Amino acid sequence: MAIIEASDEVFTKEVLQASTPVVVEFSKPGVNKYPDPKDGTVMEQANNSSRMNEILDALSVDYGDRVKFVRIDLDSNPESAKLCGIAEAPALFFIQRAPEFHLKFWIKKRIDAMLE
Repeated sequence: MAIIEASDEVFTKEVLQASTPVVVEFSKPGVNKYPDPKDGTVMEQANNSSRMNEILDALSVDYGDRVKFVRIDLDSNPESAKLCGIAEAPALFFIQRAPEFHLKFWIKKRIDAMLE
């Protein structure tokens, strides 16, 4: 399934009222900066060919029948970003039937569980 390009006008319907889990990416046109997982150096990539886009495109194929993938332009959709507490891009989080949890805290919880 393809990634849905959403806007403020359809955010509630496409994301908050979705009947399936939703992976939401807030992106910005232009250049996104990502830390290299190996050494922490900052990599700059054009948004339309970014590593995150490639990853989400592949995951949407793998999970498209069970998970909805939504991409939102942060600059053009400030109300959706404000509703989710997003101030910077790229930002990625997961929503399952409206209650949200930030991906960082979900990953942290899994790491903490592995270390116990």
